[in-house]
Amino acid sequence: MTSGRLACIKTIMLWTDLGFLAYWVATVLGVVSVGADPFLQQWNWSFLGLDLSAIGIGLGSLLLARQRPAAGERMMLVALTATAAAGVMALNFYLVRCEFDPAWLIPNGWLVLFPAVAVTAMLVSTPSSPTRRTAPRWRTVARLCDRLGSRGRSRRHAAFGPRAPGDREGPQISSGIASEGKQRVAVDP
Repeated sequence: MTSGRLACIKTIMLWTDLGFLAYWVATVLGVVSVGADPFLQQWNWSFLGLDLSAIGIGLGSLLLARQRPAAGERMMLVALTATAAAGVMALNFYLVRCEFDPAWLIPNGWLVLFPAVAVTAMLVSTPSSPTRRTAPRWRTVARLCDRLGSRGRSRRHAAFGPRAPGDREGPQISSGIASEGKQRVAVDP
C-alpha cells in the first residue's frame, strides 16, 4: 500500500475513532440521547462494549503502527471490521423500525462506509496480503522448475499444457507424456 493512501486511512480512522469516543462521552454526560424510551436507551448502551473495543483497538493500532507497521496494519483491519459491525447493527435496527432520521443514519452509515472502503484498499494493495501475488502461480512454479534443473522450455510447457482443450499453442498431454510435434518428452509425475 502506498504510504500516502495508508496515511490518509490512518488520519480518517483517527478522527472517526475520536468522534466515536466523543459520542460516548457526550452520551455519558447526557448531552446526546436516543430518547426517553427505555428500550432505545438499553439498546444504545448494549453497543458500549463493541464500540469501546473498536475505539481501543483502532487507537492502539495507530500507536502500534509507528513501531511495528505490519502488526499495526493487521490490528487496523480488526478495528475497522469491529467499527463496520457496529455501524451495520445500528443501521439494521433503524431500518427494521422504519426510522429514517438523518442524525442517526448518517453517522452510522459512515461507520459502515469508511471501514468498507479502507479494508478493501488495504487488502487489495498490501504486498503481504494473501489476495495479491506479484506473479501468477504458474509462473512461480515454472521458475522453480527451471531452478531445480528441469530440461528447459519443453518440460515446463509439458507440465502446464495448453490453456484450453482446443488450444494448439502448447504441447499436448496424455497419460503423463507430452508431445511437441514429432518429439515426445516424458513428464515425471
